[in-house]
Amino acid sequence: MANKNIKSLKANYEKAIKKEQALSSLMLMNLVKYKQAKASGDEKAIEKFTKIAGQLSPKKKKASELANDAYQAYEDMISGLHSDAELQIDEVRELVRSVISKNINESLNEGYATWKMSFADMNLSGVELRKDKVYTVKARTTVEAIKKASKMAGLSGNAWMATQTQKLEKIG
Repeated sequence: MANKNIKSLKANYEKAIKKEQALSSLMLMNLVKYKQAKASGDEKAIEKFTKIAGQLSPKKKKASELANDAYQAYEDMISGLHSDAELQIDEVRELVRSVISKNINESLNEGYATWKMSFADMNLSGVELRKDKVYTVKARTTVEAIKKASKMAGLSGNAWMATQTQKLEKIG
């Protein structure tokens, strides 16, 4: 529907311009004839062409105003469509960003599971490990779960290798 309105507004503008141009041409021809009459001293012709100029001048002014109004209406419609298109593009961009962000987050979390782990009672590197203390971690493998639980317990470096696992359970 907007496309039809644009074509209609453009046609109105072109029609108004043609009318304005036709009146401009008539005024120029009248001016040439007026100058010829003035040069020859023909008072009747001078009066006739002055009268014609007086009739054409307001018509030309009105035609110019109509052409300007028609152009403004056409320009406003195009600007409105441009703004609508930009708004739609922004909405699509936001949708694409959210889908990409969701897919990235899902990809990053893919393969991770939640693990509950407890160590056997022992003292290791000055850290007291107890079987009743349960550590919950997100990891891809059992080894990664043990490493993360060891770090949570306060162990550092490769001390995780000397731990004894009391219980390791994948919960999700």
